[in-house]
Amino acid sequence: MEPLCRFSDVLSSCACFEGWLNRYQTLLVGLLALTLAGFQIWIAIRQAAISSRQTEIMNAESEREETHAERAALEEGFNAAIELLASMLINYDHAWKFKKGDADYLSFDLKKYREDSDRRVVIAAGQELREALRQAGDTNWKVAGPITAKYPYDFLRIRRAVQLALDASAKLDPQKRRLIEPLELPRLQHDIERLFDRDVAMQEIQANAHIPDLNEIPGALS
Repeated sequence: MEPLCRFSDVLSSCACFEGWLNRYQTLLVGLLALTLAGFQIWIAIRQAAISSRQTEIMNAESEREETHAERAALEEGFNAAIELLASMLINYDHAWKFKKGDADYLSFDLKKYREDSDRRVVIAAGQELREALRQAGDTNWKVAGPITAKYPYDFLRIRRAVQLALDASAKLDPQKRRLIEPLELPRLQHDIERLFDRDVAMQEIQANAHIPDLNEIPGALS
């Protein structure tokens, strides 16, 4: 019985494999090197993608922090404008005295609101002004005739403070603007303009005289 594998055949096979290996060794080494290089390139691309994503996340967080800081600064500016307006409404409440000819036309004060919050003072001023205009009885105010402010300079300062508060409110985000709607700043400005438009003397003062800007009044915006 012949052996399954002769020793000579094994030696021949080994010699054949060695010859094949010698022949293709360079090719195999090259393929291995190419595979390793491709793997390293993939790792580098992956690391670059991770780094880019981390940079995007950091930039997004930085932008959110900046946006939050900007919004906080705008809200702070609005609150300061409301504080200033409320202070003027209380301290210059005599500015709401007007005459029509020789007779008193409109007059009210806000003394009973001195201990209230700034926002409550602003709301109350609008309500008191609307009631005073209603009691004045000039339903068609555009043809109701001229009136004269007793303290036009103080009235003009209040008028400017209202505009400042409106300008500050316009910079707030929509959600914050909805929250301040109860202040009724546009309505307050509308009624103030009703009085201003009927006072020719005050219009001349506004046009020709220097009414200090709010940022020129020491401590007004601090």
